[in-house]
Amino acid sequence: MSKVETMNRRIRQLDRQLVGVSTPSVERVDLLNALAWELWSTDSDRAAQLTLEAEQKIL
Repeated sequence: MSKVETMNRRIRQLDRQLVGVSTPSVERVDLLNALAWELWSTDSDRAAQLTLEAEQKIL
């Protein structure tokens, strides 16, 4: 499996987990940050949105 395929699989996995955690929580913030980290090089706009949402959840 290539690095890109592994990254895409991880992104899909995190997306699915995020859908399952809709209430504000440490788990959701962790998932938002993990997904943003995976996306930063390929989809920086979405990564920024996820980071902002994570920031709002902890304030």
